[in-house]
Amino acid sequence: MRIFNLFLSIVIALALVFVMLQNSVTIADVKVFQYSFTAQKLSYILLASFIVGILFGFVYMLYPYLKAKSDIYKMKKDYNSLYEELESLRTVSIDELPEDETDTTVTATSQDV
Repeated sequence: MRIFNLFLSIVIALALVFVMLQNSVTIADVKVFQYSFTAQKLSYILLASFIVGILFGFVYMLYPYLKAKSDIYKMKKDYNSLYEELESLRTVSIDELPEDETDTTVTATSQDV
């Protein structure tokens, strides 16, 4: 999977360089909200928009990643507490176990048979 990601990154970078070389001479004016940038090379505009897109994608994927990490931490904590409880129950002898107050044995009566 790592090789595929590296290959995909190289292809995207080469495509970006190709598009930038095609548009290196073109000049454009850019208006972003109240800001205005005049006489900018189109290749710089494409590069800036690509970087902003990567940053937005990174921020968008950050929340699910951190939530998953938090869930894993909680599950490990629960697992460790349950494991410690199981180990403590394994070392307890049968005589030390608390008895239930309710009798769960079923007795058959003559009406049930």
